[in-house]
Amino acid sequence: MNMPVMKLSPQIVALRIRENKFDALQRDLDDLVLDWGYQIDIPRILGCLQASLTKRQGLIPEDTLEHINIQQDVNVLEALINGMTIHHETDGLILRAGKLEDLKIAVSKVGLTG
Repeated sequence: MNMPVMKLSPQIVALRIRENKFDALQRDLDDLVLDWGYQIDIPRILGCLQASLTKRQGLIPEDTLEHINIQQDVNVLEALINGMTIHHETDGLILRAGKLEDLKIAVSKVGLTG
């Protein structure tokens, strides 16, 4: 019995490889987040993601759209991390308000709010 041969374009193959990486990342994040014996530290996870984006950004010419987009993502992550590390007991009202305003500005720049 002859099976029909499916021809895949290089773009489809590249897309599937990328999907496989995201599937592996999802499994790794699930292992970290669902481990009840480990206290989850979301700001640290976001910081790791931010550091990785910064490393990637260093390999891309500054005048490209990808470099600019990554810088915007790095800024949003910085604002998210700062927003999560608000210490209501020790941070003054001005510092807390500043962190929250930075978060609003960063998030609005990527179109997450209306």
